[in-house]
Amino acid sequence: MISTICKNFEVINIDKNKSKKIDNIIIENYKTKINNLNGKIIVLNNLGYNFKRIILWTIFKKFKILIPTYKKVNFFQKFIRRFFNIYFLEITRVKSIRKNFLKSLQKVSFKKIDITKCVYFHQDKIYSYFLSEENKVQSIESIFKKLNLSLVISNIARGIDGSLLELASKLKINSLCISHGTISSYYNKYDKIYKESISEAVFSDSSRFNALQSKISKNFAKAFKKKKLYKNWKFNI
Repeated sequence: MISTICKNFEVINIDKNKSKKIDNIIIENYKTKINNLNGKIIVLNNLGYNFKRIILWTIFKKFKILIPTYKKVNFFQKFIRRFFNIYFLEITRVKSIRKNFLKSLQKVSFKKIDITKCVYFHQDKIYSYFLSEENKVQSIESIFKKLNLSLVISNIARGIDGSLLELASKLKINSLCISHGTISSYYNKYDKIYKESISEAVFSDSSRFNALQSKISKNFAKAFKKKKLYKNWKFNI
């Protein structure tokens, strides 16, 4: 990594392990397991983050809740949760495959210095992770298409949880991102760049609705002209 940046200096490598060319990578495959569900269903990305109020509301409105989980759920947990109309979508790894994958990466430079090799130093792990996550999303999508989903809710806008909102948008299902944090308005141009960047993990552009939980969040939405952020809204599900 140092040799790619310090081209005008002599760099002595004391590590005997030579970098190897990436010819193939390991990709995980997944399967989904769910019991037959009928009626109106709401997807929650987890049971935490004070979602108990939503759970109580769904019981009153006779909705069923579907929770994606990435490990096997024991019979006792399933049995207890059924009393609250909570069901699990189990997404488990079934096998790994080694796949040939050679692809040129976009060049990255900083102050006219090529740092592409430095940024993609662990490109085999990068490819393996994201392609495996893509397979995971595809397995979830296949279930979403089969069920009568009324609403998808997530408190995270990135990663596998954020993909639930993206799938909902793709399949034209109502979606709601309930922010797990608060971002304030900016105070100079540099802070604006920073706030815009971190807001991608808090608010989802894919979600039909984003819930604002404070006046601070409302000021952020106004400052950044986020038209899809609302504090008070209603829709039919």
